[in-house]
Order: sequence, then C-alpha cells, then structure tokens
Amino acid sequence: MSGDGDRTSATVDGEEVGVIERASAALAARRIPSEVLLYVAFAILVVIFALWSPFFLTVDNWINIGRQTTFVSILAVGMTFVIVAGEFDLSVGSVVALSGVVAGLAMQQFADSWLLGAIFGLLTGALVGLINGLLTTRALIPSFLVTLGMLGVARGVAVFITNTRPVIISVQD
Repeated sequence: MSGDGDRTSATVDGEEVGVIERASAALAARRIPSEVLLYVAFAILVVIFALWSPFFLTVDNWINIGRQTTFVSILAVGMTFVIVAGEFDLSVGSVVALSGVVAGLAMQQFADSWLLGAIFGLLTGALVGLINGLLTTRALIPSFLVTLGMLGVARGVAVFITNTRPVIISVQD
C-alpha cells in the first residue's frame, strides 16, 4: 500500500496498481467465456418464463415463436454477410416493403398467382440489391450513403405505386 494511508492503490511487482485494476485482474483470471454466459442467460430466461406461464414450454408456443422469428432470422442471415464484409445496409426494411408491394400487386393482376407474386417480389429485391451493390463497388460510394438513399427511394416508390392504399389480394376458390 502507498505510505500516505490511501487504500485505493497498491504496489504490485514495483508498479502502483489501483483497486479497480486489481479486481479486474482477479476476475479475468477466472473469466467465463462469453459464449457460455449467453447460454446461461438463455437458460435462466427459459426457467423464469416457464415458471411465469404454464403455456411457455408447450409445443404450440415454440411453433408460434418459430413462426414469428422466421422472417427476421432470414433477413439476419443476409445482413450477416453484409456486416462481415464491413458494409452497412440501412435500406433492408424499405426494400422488403417494396418487394412485398410489388409481389402483392403482381398477385392482384395475375389471378392471385402466389408463384408470380413471389417471383416478382424476389426480382424486385434482387434489382434493388444490384443497384446498391453497383453504386457501392463501381461508383465507390460508401454503402452507408447508398443504402440510406435507397431507404427513402424504395419506401417512396412503394408508397407511390400503391397510392398510399393497402394492396388487397382476394382469395378465390
């Protein structure tokens, strides 16, 4: 300890070390990997929710959770590739909206054909992705700026072609 009665620092191997640094070093010596902590936190949440609701551990609930998270999970896989490449894509939500609108309008126009709707929706998303990619790689505009601009463009086109009205698809037998 330092000679002036200060208990906030100590001398270790000839160097003065503060209490926080000593505590951090002690914790680091028995540190639990973050991957393990993630599973522990998940297990704790499952136990809490299971105790809170008798319906939480039912098969129907887990199927419902799977259905609700599928869409976001599929988008997250694509975003993982973008992030790993060191880029950003801020236009994802607007491109999904535009693709959905185009798919709905295609289904409306072509006798409720879900196949044509899916094809038109996928082609719309691919076209916007191609435009974003070319502007980023060929024109050397940062992806942050390209996708920020495309966010507004895609949302604006979706609103314009629907005239701010919902796209209604009638199911006929």
